[in-house]
Amino acid sequence: MLFGVGCDLCEIARMEQSLFGPHGEAFEARVFGEAERQALALDSCREAPKKAKNDHGDTVRQSALNVSRRAHKAASAAADFAAKEAFLKAAGTGLREPFSLCEIEAVRLPGGAPAYRFSGRSAQWVEARRLRAHLSLSHEDGLAMAYCILETET
Repeated sequence: MLFGVGCDLCEIARMEQSLFGPHGEAFEARVFGEAERQALALDSCREAPKKAKNDHGDTVRQSALNVSRRAHKAASAAADFAAKEAFLKAAGTGLREPFSLCEIEAVRLPGGAPAYRFSGRSAQWVEARRLRAHLSLSHEDGLAMAYCILETET
């Protein structure tokens, strides 16, 4: 039976500022769970651009590649963040006890489909209500979107 439905949008540019700004590492640790942090691998984008040789043998910085990688990772992180917010809306609670954002993870199944993974008190809340969570993600034109359906298991 349907328990709740939630939808959320997240601006990708704002997520990029949060992730790669002066407090990016603290933001990442507070918001994203371990599986999400491993999948995003943001540390590779925080490193200074490396030097490489172009076709003419000149030394150049790989900053364009780094910018592209950061934009892709920011889009993925924005979708994951929207998934957390969509779940909280479907749960009908908003962000309050017992929920912690890093305990509500948007992971990818082996085939690439998105799914939720819960831990800690968030997992206990879901299990106590015998809920199953369904997730759909998308991003385009500077926005990431997540849609969550919660249903009770019968």
